[in-house]
Amino acid sequence: MSGTSSRVTNSHSAAVIGGSLGGLFAANMLRSAGWEVEVFERSLHDLDSRGGGIVLQPSVIDVLRRSGCSLPAESLGVASRYRIVFRPDGSVQSHHYAPQIQTSWSLIYTTLRNAFGLEHYHRGYTLNDIKMISPNRVDALFDNGASVEADLLIGADGGGSTVRSLLWAHSEPHYAGYVAWRGLIPESAVPEEVRSVLLGNFAFANNQGSHILGYLVPGEHNDVTPGRRLYNWVWYRTVSAQTLPALLIDRYGQKRSYSVPEGLLSDTWRRELHIQADTLLPPPFRR
Repeated sequence: MSGTSSRVTNSHSAAVIGGSLGGLFAANMLRSAGWEVEVFERSLHDLDSRGGGIVLQPSVIDVLRRSGCSLPAESLGVASRYRIVFRPDGSVQSHHYAPQIQTSWSLIYTTLRNAFGLEHYHRGYTLNDIKMISPNRVDALFDNGASVEADLLIGADGGGSTVRSLLWAHSEPHYAGYVAWRGLIPESAVPEEVRSVLLGNFAFANNQGSHILGYLVPGEHNDVTPGRRLYNWVWYRTVSAQTLPALLIDRYGQKRSYSVPEGLLSDTWRRELHIQADTLLPPPFRR
């Protein structure tokens, strides 16, 4: 489609800008309702190596099934049986039966993309402009010279959305006052002394300006085999607006807008993270 114009003749046609989870959810649901859908992703590469753990809520399972994904829920992730909350000293504040399934960004992305197929999933399309042809018709213009007309345009292109900036030029995200540190480690690397309380449970811990959670997720190549899975942890921390710019400078000195990519955290902030862990986290998470 590069360098061409495409006119979708179906009276129910949609152009989805962004081929990540939001775009694929929308595309699959629209198609299941009889719409003709084209997805446009700016990256030239697959996205299935990005992201960490996701809690598989019942609504997500419902949308997957309505999108034509007939996989059983247990194949979509790793089950946990109990929710456990630690006090800062490591003692157990609560422990109750709450079965749930935790999955990974990669597995959900792969499942949705396979359901949608590649014929109408276009990589390397960066949106440049949007023009209204009529009250009920829109034209999406891309930097490779292509243009696509549709009845509906969906902006699913992330936090730095081009669609949003084109429609609301002065709309800027505001810092909420906290950041999320994320990590993944092989379950075999989880220290032996804390496996019994962390692995197989959905664990939490709170402290002043600190909230951490952790659970097992599928491993490499979406493998859910015990011993090959990953332990996913997310640690929410309050960080002042004055400190945030320094935190977002990666190990090579490049300033990032919203997040530091995997492997590029500076040594300074890695050391600081360990210091904060010793101060704020209960022993199981600290280990």
